[in-house]
Amino acid sequence: MKPAAATIAFLAVASAALAQENAAKWPRTLELENATVVVYQPQLEKLSGVTLSGRAAFSWEAKGAAPVFGVFWFDARVLVDKDSRQVQVQEVTVRKVRLPNAEPAQEQAVASVVEKEVPRWDLRPSLDDIQAAVAVSERQEKTDRLAANPPKFIFSREPAVLLFFDGHRSSGRSRTPSLSAR
Repeated sequence: MKPAAATIAFLAVASAALAQENAAKWPRTLELENATVVVYQPQLEKLSGVTLSGRAAFSWEAKGAAPVFGVFWFDARVLVDKDSRQVQVQEVTVRKVRLPNAEPAQEQAVASVVEKEVPRWDLRPSLDDIQAAVAVSERQEKTDRLAANPPKFIFSREPAVLLFFDGHRSSGRSRTPSLSAR
């Protein structure tokens, strides 16, 4: 094998191993005095300039209680190194938190914990992985807007023919009647 081909093969294997390593880092656990917070892999929605937006599921387990699952939406300020195709998370701002049956103070506590702890995680995802995740999210957003309204059903207990009229209608009558039965 030529040295250049060996180098390329090594880099391909190394980048695949790094991608698997980054994927294996989720979920992340935060141990607090009175609770444990588990943050699951974020779903990235948008990368605009140096702002990365998304949402992440999490669980909040108070000492001796069952975990409560919720979701938070965030904006992260990132540094992008286009040469190495790496992104570094600098700062996280939580826009919204949703927990079932939670008071605003509890949601604010989750937001402050996440904003404080996430920048300490030394997150360095691949720019290619982020762009792929954002593309999937945008594709999902487009399909969410599709109308899936059911058609109108007309039921008759007697034999019937469905007639289609082509042309412009004027006061209930067609000027160019083209009658077709199907």
